[in-house]
Amino acid sequence: MRSKTPPNRRGLFFSFLLRTGLRRNKIVSMSLDFRTSKTKPTLPRQVIAPLCQPFSRQADQILDLYEMTQPSVRKPGRCLRCFYDLLSSSATPQKMAALSPLREWIEENLEIAVSEQDAHEAGTIPVRLEQPDLESFCESAMLRARETYLSQARNVLLEIRYKLEAA
Repeated sequence: MRSKTPPNRRGLFFSFLLRTGLRRNKIVSMSLDFRTSKTKPTLPRQVIAPLCQPFSRQADQILDLYEMTQPSVRKPGRCLRCFYDLLSSSATPQKMAALSPLREWIEENLEIAVSEQDAHEAGTIPVRLEQPDLESFCESAMLRARETYLSQARNVLLEIRYKLEAA
């Protein structure tokens, strides 16, 4: 079931990433769904605090992350987008070190649910933030989902969500 929110720029960007990845990997259809979660761990403020000074020019991303500290906000995909936005501007060792707590929190609290379209969940794969950008992350997630669970499926759905165990 897809989110009922109207498409926005982020949705269009992910759609572009998927089309690009699908052509490269000769996959008939795959979608990456950033649904809202009913239960989630709250992003701790102490994870965001070290980011404020080194990333002072990326105020939008810091504010988006700060919003994630509120219990009412349930958009796990936003954490990934903010992380990769900040990563793309982190050329110094100080900035890379400041991103470490956020990276650890995301890898510990988010997962990728894999299912065949209109079917039950096939399984989950861990979020690993080893790629240099969001496009590479999406391509890697698509390949891992194919290799691990649904190599013969034509339509695969990937959902970034909070781990059920962490809720």
